[in-house]
Amino acid sequence: MTFNQVKSWCRILLEWRCNWQEDYSRRLNLQIIGFDEQHGGETWEQTTIRVSKLLEDKLELPNIEHERAHMVGRSVDYWTRPIIVRFVRFCDREAVMRNVSKLRGTKIYFNEDLCPASLAIKKTQFPEMKQARRDGKVA
Repeated sequence: MTFNQVKSWCRILLEWRCNWQEDYSRRLNLQIIGFDEQHGGETWEQTTIRVSKLLEDKLELPNIEHERAHMVGRSVDYWTRPIIVRFVRFCDREAVMRNVSKLRGTKIYFNEDLCPASLAIKKTQFPEMKQARRDGKVA
């Protein structure tokens, strides 16, 4: 193995480890898409209160604790910004994900908060997942 091959392999390994670490640091987070924001902007405290109400009213999960909820990006009139919610416990995050089916028919969606590299991998696997679901498999 040449020095350049070793260097390239080490770079790939380092990128993989960094992506894994970033995903692991986001494991308590969920991303909410389609949750309308108040006009004129809002603080992260106001967003946290609104997310708490969403969890209690729509998902029927009154005892879910989360540290913080904040919007990502700049406010634009024609686009609702995603909200990142960080939960206190992983089991609370999973309870939310088990109950997202109660939001069917609304424009609100919950997704995992992943690093850009993991999102790219997930996007490439999305057609396979859709086909597996059409075939009656759980995916």
